[in-house]
Amino acid sequence: SELRASLVKANMPIMSAWIKAKQKAVPMSADLTGQDQLVLVTAAGPDGTDWDWGTWANARLIKADGSSVWLDELDPDYWVSGSNSIRKNTDLYGNPLLIGGKKYDHSVLCHANGVMVYNINKEYVRFEAEVGLADQSTVGSVFLRILITNFLSGFPDLDSSAVFMSEFAKLPSRRLPVHDPQSLSISIRLLVSTTSI
Repeated sequence: SELRASLVKANMPIMSAWIKAKQKAVPMSADLTGQDQLVLVTAAGPDGTDWDWGTWANARLIKADGSSVWLDELDPDYWVSGSNSIRKNTDLYGNPLLIGGKKYDHSVLCHANGVMVYNINKEYVRFEAEVGLADQSTVGSVFLRILITNFLSGFPDLDSSAVFMSEFAKLPSRRLPVHDPQSLSISIRLLVSTTSI
């Protein structure tokens, strides 16, 4: 499809390898130059969603002058999480956040299947993070994905979160909550695809 071709041309999404419980965090980054939105997705692995505590650790957004903002200092403009919450700087039980035995003072945890959308309004040039499963996850696995969305300008009726959720994320069949919907205009469309994750 034309949309699929645009995604491929834009090298989207940026995705991690298959991350399993107790593995060390792995680095992920994205060029944000000129971008209006950053979309972060936690997608369940083939073993389902149990204990899929996908975490963006030491995640920061960097400006052209070299200054940066921790992701946990920002609130997403839209989010969906398999646990009905996102957690900053702790696991889902409020414990210190560890990945592969390393403690992280800065983190955002979004349980699979989950999506977080940040309106960044061209303020940043780079996103960096270490990603993995919180150590309290004794089982489970995830794929973590980054989508930046100005390439969608040729599809004015599509919203970035709708594209990612329908094209890539295996969303649960139950009804999902929408948080702070007034802060972001969401146009959800059904995009039929044979893509698997």
